[in-house]
Amino acid sequence: MTRARPLSTSSDGEVTRTVKVRVRERDFFSRYALFIEDGNVNIADTTSYYGPVHVNKNITFMDSVDGVGAQVHGFMSSCNKFTFNGDAEAETVFYEGYADGLGLDGWIDLPDPKAIESYRDDTGAFGAGGSSLWKDGARELRKGPGGFAVTGNVYTYIELIYDKATDTQYVKFTIRDTSGGLLFTSSLTSDYEMPDPAVIHVQKSIHGLKGELNTAATIVAGTKSDNSDICLTADIYYVDDEGDHPRIFDPDHPENENYLPNPNYNGDAVLGIIAKQDVLYTGAEDDKNLEVNGAIMAITGQVKWGGGSTDKDHLRVFGARISSGRTYRASWGGGYNNSGVYVYDDRLRCAPPPKFLTVDKPMYIGFEVVR
Repeated sequence: MTRARPLSTSSDGEVTRTVKVRVRERDFFSRYALFIEDGNVNIADTTSYYGPVHVNKNITFMDSVDGVGAQVHGFMSSCNKFTFNGDAEAETVFYEGYADGLGLDGWIDLPDPKAIESYRDDTGAFGAGGSSLWKDGARELRKGPGGFAVTGNVYTYIELIYDKATDTQYVKFTIRDTSGGLLFTSSLTSDYEMPDPAVIHVQKSIHGLKGELNTAATIVAGTKSDNSDICLTADIYYVDDEGDHPRIFDPDHPENENYLPNPNYNGDAVLGIIAKQDVLYTGAEDDKNLEVNGAIMAITGQVKWGGGSTDKDHLRVFGARISSGRTYRASWGGGYNNSGVYVYDDRLRCAPPPKFLTVDKPMYIGFEVVR
C-alpha cells in the first residue's frame, strides 16, 4: 500500500504549502540485487555486481588473479565486517560505497516459508473459474484466471514460449513420473496462453525451467510441507514484441563489459522464480554459458550451481538473487568457472514480479505538494 504522509508545512504571508512524502510501507525483496539471510558470500575477483546488496553474515573478497578485483557498482552492506584476502581490498572497486559491521541492528529476515502456500490460491486454478487440463489420480495440471497449478508427485518441466507473429505468450508443460517416464506434454493452444500477470505454482520440484517471457509472471515450486527446488536448465530471457532481449552477451569477450544493455529492447517483462528450497543453475539443456533474466528467490535454501561435475564457462544474471544460504556459480567439481556477471534490473524497484514476497522496509517514492 502507498500512503501520503505530511512531511512539513511552511507559510509565506497568507500562502501556506503542505508537502507530503509518499511511502510504500512494505517493499518487495526485489529491491535487492543480492540478498543473503543466513549464509556467507565469497566474491571472486572476476565478478561484477550491479545494484544494492545486503548480506546478514560475511562477505569475503577473494584474490586469485593478480591486478584484478571485483567491481561493485551498487551499495553493499553486511552485518559483519568484510574480509579481504590477499590484495583484494586494494583491487576491489566500490562505485557507490558500502557499510559493513552493521551488527544485529542490520539483520533482515526472509518471509516465513509458509507464505509460499498462498501462490496456489493466487492461480485461481482450484476456484470457481478453474479447470483441469490433465489429470491422473492425484496428479493434475489445472488452469485458473490467475495462472496454472501442478499437483502430485511428478517431475515438472516448464518452457516459456513467446509467439511474436501473434503476440501471444504461451507456457509449455512436460510432466514425467518419478522414474522419468513421460506422462503429459501440452501443446500451444489457447488453454496454455498465459494471463498477464500470471502465477504458476508447482507442488513438487520444477526439474527444468527455460524460455522467453514477454509479460509478467511468477513461477513457484513448493508448499509449506514440500521442500521443492527449481532447476534452471537453459537460458531464460525477457523478450519484447520485436524479439529483442534486454542485454547483449558476447561470450567471446569474457571481460566485464561483455554484458551490455540492448538499446533496441523496449519491453516490460518481469519474472519471479521462487523455490521453497534451492534454485539450481544446471544448464543441462544448454551450451557452456547460461543467461537468466528474473528475480530468483530460494526461501530456505540456496541459489547455486547444481550441475554436478560438468565444466561450464560463463554465467550472466539480469535481475536479482534472494537466498537463505550462500550463492555460488561453481564448485570444486564443475560449474560456471570462467566468470559471473550479475546486473540488477532497476525496474524491480517499482515493478516487482506479481505477488512477490515483501520485506519490512519502507520505500520512499517521492514528494507531493498538496496545496
